[in-house]
Amino acid sequence: MAVCSRRRLVRVARSEALPKRILEERRFIRAATEDRPKPRHSGGRAGESPAPARSQASRTLLGVTVLVVDDDDASRDYFAMALKAAGALVVTAATAIDALRLLQDRRPNVVLSDIAMPNQDGYWLVDQVRGLADPATRGVPIIATTAYGYTHSRQRALEAGFIDHLPKPVDPDILTAAITRVAHRAT
Repeated sequence: MAVCSRRRLVRVARSEALPKRILEERRFIRAATEDRPKPRHSGGRAGESPAPARSQASRTLLGVTVLVVDDDDASRDYFAMALKAAGALVVTAATAIDALRLLQDRRPNVVLSDIAMPNQDGYWLVDQVRGLADPATRGVPIIATTAYGYTHSRQRALEAGFIDHLPKPVDPDILTAAITRVAHRAT
């Protein structure tokens, strides 16, 4: 199935277990970006591009680096677009092993990790991070996301070391609020 975004065509493979999830995520992000204010003219010289006006939501994650870990391409893209719209610098990983390497190299302020990934899952990742020698890296806040809310309960995720738990699909405003809350608590 093809889903058309503003500037590109993205091919999305629909999951049999969650057939509506991807389309719902696209609707959430489209709604969030369409509500943004139109650019204002700054009164500059003819031919100059006006500076775009930033909405209040776009300022909430300025200076915050978020590592997004998800084996699903569409989910990774969705989270990255939503967080970038809020001003975050986003780094992505498709596996928990890649995320562990990026965590140590890039030192993000917050990690947003899917729980249900093949091979090493989100529980494995949070366990590895909490066991690192470096206290700053070991203490990075990690938020769990999952499309299997009942299988991976909030309580189980919190007991495993995640700082929050967000069931998919996640509304961009809820995602931004959760990242903002933990990023500001960690600083």
